[in-house]
Amino acid sequence: MTEVKTAKVAGMTVLAGVLLMLAGCSSPKADFEAVCKANSGDAEGCACMGERLDNNLGEEQFAELVALMRDETASIEEVGGRLNEHTFQELMIAAKQCGTRP
Repeated sequence: MTEVKTAKVAGMTVLAGVLLMLAGCSSPKADFEAVCKANSGDAEGCACMGERLDNNLGEEQFAELVALMRDETASIEEVGGRLNEHTFQELMIAAKQCGTRP
């Protein structure tokens, strides 16, 4: 009986650790919103853009966009030049529809 309790406690401990680890992970959408807000100061516009981009970009495209936006020396034009055409078009459409500039 003690072995069963020990196994349950060990299993619960591992599960708790995994859940804590996952809680620290963020999505490309959350990362985008944070970087966009840091760059533009427009939390509402960045949330709007994040929602649209989350619906229209793949996770890889979204992550690439965020990585490029983290380069503080790059202008939006330079970021656009490094993205594939579809991702840049979606970024510009989102910015226009949401009334902000990332």
